[in-house]
Amino acid sequence: MIADPVIADAIRDRLEHSALVLNITGESYRGVKARKLASKRKDA
Repeated sequence: MIADPVIADAIRDRLEHSALVLNITGESYRGVKARKLASKRKDA
């Protein structure tokens, strides 16, 4: 953890500025897996 908030904010700004944003559409893997698990429990 970085103790100095000014330094921490500067690092965050650098990371955020150079970040690539990906917008992903469609069903999430976790959602599909949760539905399959719920279906198996329902059938059992």
